[in-house]
Amino acid sequence: MPSLNNEVVQLSDTLYDLSNGRGTVVSLTEESIEVLFDNGRRITFNAYGQLDGVRRLFWQYPVIIDPPKSLPKWEKIVNVITAVYRLTNHQD
Repeated sequence: MPSLNNEVVQLSDTLYDLSNGRGTVVSLTEESIEVLFDNGRRITFNAYGQLDGVRRLFWQYPVIIDPPKSLPKWEKIVNVITAVYRLTNHQD
């Protein structure tokens, strides 16, 4: 069954694509996820949310952070984000 982040994708789930925004799952197979996007496009992804080998489907829109030039500053940011993610990932 298709899944994203170890959570099973089901019909009518709302997913987010990096290029097309929000969409609704309209068809599923063991190998694919078909999504109808709010912009009218209908695209089939593999069971892991990839299209042409690039992960594009997510449960919510992914947060992109513009990294600073300084590697030590970036490593601190990554450590904080990782710690918060671990804390919240275990609570539902």
